[in-house]
Amino acid sequence: MARRQFGIEETSVGMGILVNPSFQGEVANGVSIFGAESSGERKLTITGFPGDELEVANPPVGVRPETAVVTKTNDTEHSIDIIAPSTEVPMQRRLLEETDYTKFFDINSKIHDDWKARTRNPNVKLDIEWKVMEPTPGRRQQFVKQGREVPKPLDQRQQSVEDTLVLAARNSTATGFTSER
Repeated sequence: MARRQFGIEETSVGMGILVNPSFQGEVANGVSIFGAESSGERKLTITGFPGDELEVANPPVGVRPETAVVTKTNDTEHSIDIIAPSTEVPMQRRLLEETDYTKFFDINSKIHDDWKARTRNPNVKLDIEWKVMEPTPGRRQQFVKQGREVPKPLDQRQQSVEDTLVLAARNSTATGFTSER
């Protein structure tokens, strides 16, 4: 859902190989999109479900994950707004505790700043998959599963040779042309 909110086609997101320990009994899981605006506002859109059985990428019909926006401008306090409550969380409750939202904001902010410095791209937005665990009662831990840069829509990027080849391949298969003999 978070990817769709930013106009990102699920099938266009590339993945790398990442090995994490296996965890059982997630408290919550989801996806976040983080970016910094030229105004100085930093914004995290975080979408998720309780537990580990539902995934935000393809929820069943009629099932909606929670979507929240966490913002911070300069040295102000975090602002947390639930813009779409989950059908899987009791009414008047949030998916996460306030400290989870603010910790994810801070984690995403650090990853974003590092990525921005390494890529020299001041307008980078990141797509981060996350989970919350509670190994002992009252002791919650936030984990980043994996992250990647949100690709710009094709009409907004400088086309590379690879883009041209991919477009040509898509167009040729759409018209029935194949290069097999």
